[in-house]
Amino acid sequence: HGGSIYAVAWHSKGRLLATGSNDKMVQLTRVTQSEAGMVSHTAPLVLQGHTGTVRCVAWCERVGAAHLVSGGAGDCLLRLWDGESSQCV
Repeated sequence: HGGSIYAVAWHSKGRLLATGSNDKMVQLTRVTQSEAGMVSHTAPLVLQGHTGTVRCVAWCERVGAAHLVSGGAGDCLLRLWDGESSQCV
């Protein structure tokens, strides 16, 4: 992120981390742990579309396994993201 992080949400399966920031972006990062206990992560997938600070992110598994809701206090919008395709649905 290019700004302060205001929101964090772990997916219930424990491998995806979503963050929201005042840079107006949501980022998804896949986190893994090897059998030896080493933790690694992928480069974040950037979800763009908000025009204000993202203050809330939450996984919405009732809609789909990798769906995420983000809220921007600056733009007064809620967005539903497909975390696999990185598209706003």
